[in-house]
Parts: sequence; structure tokens; C-alpha cells
Amino acid sequence: MLKETEFRKTVADTLKEGKTRQRFEQAIAHQNQRRKNNNTLFSDYELATKRAAYIRWKSVESIDKLLIAFEANCIKAGIKVLWALDSEQTLQEINTIARKYNLSNIEVNSRLQQELNLPLSESVNGKKMLVRDATFITSEPATIISRDESETMLRQSASEDVTLYLAPIDSILSSPYDAEVLISILSANPTQPNIRNNFRMITAANENHGAAVYVLLVDNGRSALLENIKLRQLLRCINSGACHESSSVVHSIGFSGGHQNDYGPLLFAKAPALGGYKDFGHYAYNTPLCGQCNVVCPVRIDFTDINLENRHVQVQQKLRPQKERLFYMVWKKTMLKREFMNWKAVNPMRYCIETLFLKSKTGIRKLPEVAPVSFNQQWRERLALK
Repeated sequence: MLKETEFRKTVADTLKEGKTRQRFEQAIAHQNQRRKNNNTLFSDYELATKRAAYIRWKSVESIDKLLIAFEANCIKAGIKVLWALDSEQTLQEINTIARKYNLSNIEVNSRLQQELNLPLSESVNGKKMLVRDATFITSEPATIISRDESETMLRQSASEDVTLYLAPIDSILSSPYDAEVLISILSANPTQPNIRNNFRMITAANENHGAAVYVLLVDNGRSALLENIKLRQLLRCINSGACHESSSVVHSIGFSGGHQNDYGPLLFAKAPALGGYKDFGHYAYNTPLCGQCNVVCPVRIDFTDINLENRHVQVQQKLRPQKERLFYMVWKKTMLKREFMNWKAVNPMRYCIETLFLKSKTGIRKLPEVAPVSFNQQWRERLALK
């Protein structure tokens, strides 16, 4: 995540590259292919998304009980469970495991690498630990579901001395049966074209050919999202990438405002809550609120409602510029008094507002024209009221 000044500079540099049209065409191609895959593999894709949304909602609402059950069942299956509150604790746990088994080679292959600031993979001879993602984990029975995008990764996972799975706490499901529809949606739409998805399920430590198996449950701010009933929706995300492809902001500025794995509407919605509204509240305004991301999301996250909530919080905390707050105060008082809009001075007032508050380089930001007769007046005239 970037603060506003850094964000503006990075975006300006990106726009100078002139690749907006190229990104837009790629996104359209991905959307068309996604739609084709969904229509081919699902007899009723709309019903599948309803099921997926319900499964994820049920899991998030019961996340505390499911995580406790997962840990208990993992212990029975010989899988070791660790907990990490943030990126610092994550690194500490990884290093502790490496020292315990005298590992000289730690290979990180995780989409959480940028989020947690994990070190890049290094090729070193010696005993090896592979750090990977758990796409989903289930509590009954304890199961690790890992996504492999190549046969090489699948074979590699079974040949390491120690395998550590990074599992965000929101990846929990109640059972493998709940994972069926979610896996189907992800399989229909791989993260990259012409890539085959392989999902591996581990239910016991001995399934990893004698290698030690660890699961590191990572919070990293997700508990903060649980506190707000609207922001809690973000924990339902299954990282399908559909919202990235539909976002007009991503089409125009690419991934310049954050790392690729978490960018797009997902980052815009959760950045203010995780990083603080003062420093990262500008992400809530990085969306036109068109609602397209709501339509394509397979678990039906309402990004529009969340961004409006984030904007509301900023207004409540008086974090918006004073000039903006003054404008809305004047505008509110004007709109609540029809006689104010009927004043002859409304045109000069309009000019002042557009010049001082809505000034833009392109000149396209203008106030809407006021109707000559208000609805109230039309109604009174129709009923012959004074």
C-alpha cells in the first residue's frame, strides 16, 4: 500500500507509459474468456455463485470455532499448527522451523510474499523447506487444500524435507464438501492463460512422504476487518481475480498503487481499515462506484457499499480537506432550501463553486443544471395547493 503522495507520483509515472489501451484490451479478453469458461463448465453459474457466497459467509461468521476445530484435528493428524499475528511473527516462525531442522534453503512460493514481506527464494544446496500457500483449509476433517499451477510444483511439494503452508485465517471452511464449488470456480478461471490448475488435498502428515508438515495461520490485520459487519465481507474473497479484470482503475493505471496479488477493488476496500484512514483513506476514492466488481465477484462481495462506508468514516473523522467539507456544507444547505436555488445570484454562485471547489484541468466537472420547477411546486400546482 502507498500513501497518497507516493500513490499520486507512481500513478503519474505509470500513465506516462501510455499502456492504458493495452491493459484495457487484455482485461476485455480475460473477461470474455472467463465468461466462456463459466458458461461451458457450469449449467447454472448464477446458482454456483449463490452457493459460493453462502459457503464463504457461513465460514467467516463461524471463523473462531472453525479455527479451533482445525487446530485440534491437525494435531490428531500429525500436522503442526502455528499462529502469526503479523509479518514479523511470520518471519520468526519460519526462521524457528529452519533452525529446528537445520535447513539451509528456504524457498518461498506464495502469493502472500509481498503482503508479508517474505524474503525471495534463493537456490542453496542442503536441506530444504518449501513455503507455500494453502488455498483453503477445512476443520472437519482437518484438510489443507493447495493450488498448484504446474505438475512440477506438485512433484516439488512432495520432495522437500519440510513443507510450510501459509494459511490466512479467512481461508477456513467447515468441510471439503464446501470447497467443491469454490475449487470449481477457481479451476474454471486460472490466474494465467493456458495454465492448468491442480489442487492437492493433505489430511495427514504422512501423506507428504515423511516430510514434516506445518500450517501457519496468519492474521495480518484480518481480525480488524471482522469488527465491522460491512468490511467483514472482504474475508469472503477467494482470489479469483475477477474484480481486477472488471476495474476501470486497474485498466488505466495498472498495478501501480499496490502489489498485483491484492490490487484492484479488494485493496481499495480494505486498505483504509488495515493501514489507517488518515494515511490510506485515499484508496476509498480510487473507484467510480460503478458496481461492476460486485457483478463479477463469484462470492458476491459488495465493494460499492464498503467503499461508501470507508468514505463515510473519513467524513466522520474529519479527515477530508477543509475545502471539500465547506463545499458539501454549502451544497447541503442550498439543496434543502428551494428559495436559495431560485435566487438570481445562483448563477454567480454556480460559477464560484465550479471555479473554487470543482476546478479541473479538463473542465468536465460541472454542477448539474437546476430544474426550472421543483417536484414540490409541480405537485402543489397539480392539486391546486398554495
